[in-house]
Amino acid sequence: MSTIIDQVKKKKLLTGQKLDFLEYLFQFGPCTTNELKKYVEENGIITDSIKLNQLDRHPSVLKGKGFIKVHSKRKCKVGTSNKRVDVLEVVSEIPEMNTLKLSGKSQKIFESSFNAALLAVEIYNKPRVTFRSESYISLMVNAWTKLFHSYYKLKKIDYFYPKRKDENFRRSWDLAKCIGQYRDLSPSIIANLELFIEYRNEVEHGLPDNKYLDLNLFGECQALLFNYETLVLKLYGEKHALNQSLAFSLQFSTMRNCNQEESNQKLLKAELEEVGGFLQKYRTKLTDDVFNSQEYSVKLIQIPKVSNNDRADVAMTFVKYDELSDEDKENYQHVYTLIKKQVEKVEVVNKGLYKPGKVLLEINERLSTPINQYDLQCLYLILKIKPKDEQRKLSPEKCNSKFCHYDSANDDYLYNENWVNFLEHIYMKQKIKKEDIRLARKGKKNEVLEKIRKIARNY
Repeated sequence: MSTIIDQVKKKKLLTGQKLDFLEYLFQFGPCTTNELKKYVEENGIITDSIKLNQLDRHPSVLKGKGFIKVHSKRKCKVGTSNKRVDVLEVVSEIPEMNTLKLSGKSQKIFESSFNAALLAVEIYNKPRVTFRSESYISLMVNAWTKLFHSYYKLKKIDYFYPKRKDENFRRSWDLAKCIGQYRDLSPSIIANLELFIEYRNEVEHGLPDNKYLDLNLFGECQALLFNYETLVLKLYGEKHALNQSLAFSLQFSTMRNCNQEESNQKLLKAELEEVGGFLQKYRTKLTDDVFNSQEYSVKLIQIPKVSNNDRADVAMTFVKYDELSDEDKENYQHVYTLIKKQVEKVEVVNKGLYKPGKVLLEINERLSTPINQYDLQCLYLILKIKPKDEQRKLSPEKCNSKFCHYDSANDDYLYNENWVNFLEHIYMKQKIKKEDIRLARKGKKNEVLEKIRKIARNY
């Protein structure tokens, strides 16, 4: 008989530390948060003090979602006084999740998202279709974007960029913007989505049709679909699930001999070099936790299934790694290590940093009135973001590290995401005009100059 923890894992209702907290509480039984922290520390489950203190954040969230409840109250010494604190326990049944009810415009947007996902799978499963991955990715990115739009429409969130002077209509948020605003996706799901956003951009800028990348992208493509359905279930409930409409695809030549496999790997290597090793470079940027997560990439080992005496048994079975016992996990890992090829981790420098030109492109995507490099130069001087020319010769590294970093290898300055967000803040939230910033740089608007510096100090 499955426990509530098994059901929560199966339906992916919780992930990460919240799921860990629920599991610890289920194992230990009714207790206070401090007692639970002592239990996991003494048993060596969590030894890091920072992670241990983070457990304090989860009870209120889990109570709000109905996964745990207050069993009783108990007097405990808190500081110098005695206080009554909650004794918590896990509920016996999964709570009824509050899914949203689609209607009107949000219903139509979701239907277009749903249909895009179905069409993506249909194209991907056609055996002789060209541009398989490219078509699938384009449609799935559209499906994800429309899914977020339907959610934002239902929640009455304005999901459009400010209208520019040279545009006749407002542009709706792209997928990258939708992800940033949703703020409730795991790092592995975000990494999976960002891969396909970047890959789609590479395709648009000349990445050639490459059937061998279909093999290499399969795990990420499968995770993209699984994650999509998981979010659909979370937002709108099981009646909108795709799994009633999908079937497993048939495959050719699944069994290869050693020479075929070696030949395929050589050809795959040449093809990857042709497209600049984009996929390999992206994977090496990921942490081990993200790369090994099934939410980033579904890793499958295809093994012929030995039939039992049950003639009604299905021909294919998905075994969910997260739900296996420790012994079964060890056995599967043993099989996996026989055939896997280790991906060498390469340190990525300057990750998440922008060149000045990229800063300008990024910020102008967010502003209704574009700015130019001169406007950025004005802010560099006002905030002393980087040293002046004469100072740079002596100490080029003396820049404002809150927003800027010196790249010694290229003798240049790179800017972080915080700088782009700061620019958006002063132009959009504080509504400081670029004309006033230009005057402040010349010493004609001291009140604006001081305001910008004060905002930067507190940002």
